Amino acid sequence: MPIHHIIPKHEWRKRFRDLKGFNDPDNKVSLTTEQHSQVHLHYFNEITHIIYDRIASHAISGQIGKEEAYIQAVKLANTGKKHSVKFCADRKKRMRGVRLTETWKKNISKGQLGNKRGPHKPEHTRKQSEAQLGDPRGPYQKSICPHCKKSGGCNAMTRWHFNNCKLRVGELC
Repeated sequence: MPIHHIIPKHEWRKRFRDLKGFNDPDNKVSLTTEQHSQVHLHYFNEITHIIYDRIASHAISGQIGKEEAYIQAVKLANTGKKHSVKFCADRKKRMRGVRLTETWKKNISKGQLGNKRGPHKPEHTRKQSEAQLGDPRGPYQKSICPHCKKSGGCNAMTRWHFNNCKLRVGELC
């Protein structure tokens, strides 16, 4: 019979800062394979909304193989996506139409003090473009991501798009 941890490892670390007691009998329960799969699916649908629980449910029930589950989990981890689907949707709703208070604006301003990045002066932009005219590498090459249709330089696009594109993650689930 498969053993299911009542408090998952990621939650245990968050609560207790280490794994002491994680494998104690008080934190384990024996379930059938079908029950174990249903528990993870319930976590995904009703409690955590974390995609890893959905992947675990599909892997335990045999809908996807162990290798496919591992690949999906690694791809999800490499996207930097830490929040649940519900959290992200709620955040988008909260941020839509939010008006910044004066205190909020002052805090943002304080955080930006000394920041060297920002809009360039027109003469700086002109000098940069003139300097690149004689660039031996030739014209600036652009790539287009097939998932989100964004275009940009080859290095940045390879890092953030193509196999790592956020919209590609939606195809996995």
